Amino acid sequence: MANINIAITLDKNYVQHTAVMIYSLLNHNKDNNICLYIISDGGVSQTDWDKLEKVYKNSTLKVEKILVDVARFANYKLSAHATPANYYRIQMAELLPAHIDKVLYLDVDIVVRHDLSELYNLNIDDYLIAAIEDPDNPLKVELGIAKNEPYFNSGVLLINLAAWRREKLHDKLSDFILNNAAIIRYWDQDAFNVICKGKWKPLHPRYNTQTEMYFLKTDAITYTLVNIKEATADPVILHFTGRTKPWEYMNWHPKKGEYYKCLKKTPWKNFKPADKTIVNILRQNKLMPKFLEKLLQNR
Repeated sequence: MANINIAITLDKNYVQHTAVMIYSLLNHNKDNNICLYIISDGGVSQTDWDKLEKVYKNSTLKVEKILVDVARFANYKLSAHATPANYYRIQMAELLPAHIDKVLYLDVDIVVRHDLSELYNLNIDDYLIAAIEDPDNPLKVELGIAKNEPYFNSGVLLINLAAWRREKLHDKLSDFILNNAAIIRYWDQDAFNVICKGKWKPLHPRYNTQTEMYFLKTDAITYTLVNIKEATADPVILHFTGRTKPWEYMNWHPKKGEYYKCLKKTPWKNFKPADKTIVNILRQNKLMPKFLEKLLQNR
């Protein structure tokens, strides 16, 4: 049994997916004492909060909601794919209780598949964070990261909060984001990689098995194809990275069924993807007549 602190960020667009993540977390960590810190703005409706609480109300999970002021991120780079919620995690050291020296941050487009105590108990005293290399980042050189240096995915971070506070990491991250909007592509993830360069511990990819790993053909810098085979066969944390997600009917992730398996155990069990149309059903099952596909493309 382990005592585990976990932090997530949440806005109104990801409540359903947070329910899936929490259900999967509880299902595989029944012997652990977990405190979940939900960092959110005021945009989540009370109806959605009530539905989300049904996922864990009969469990031992301790939940603390932390309200963040979204106005603080008004000048940060945003886009169609990035809301202020992408930046909430850079404030964790200030938002979480001062007595907490270590926390596991998780994105909510995740399915937890195993006990997290082994990951959480890793020694990171000499690092700011522990993370898993992202296999796809074409802009490393523009960020001042050499081609032979790894770039990590910030969706799973084992964080040394004590070190974050000592080094005033929030200020450094904020300054980088505000002063480098022209070169930032992956929002706070780029900032994390620049500021934490040389101060993060690489982990096995099974702790953050990203979508791109299912199609990787060469070794990464901090892990090999052998490691990838281990990770994709049996992830500890399955992370649905990329712009297409499993809650979209046309998503092609080989393990998207795990999302729906967990979803069926939540108040969102009757969810139907908006893009599940007759045309897409035909496409997905390779039944679309060629003439009709051509006609649709030319419209």
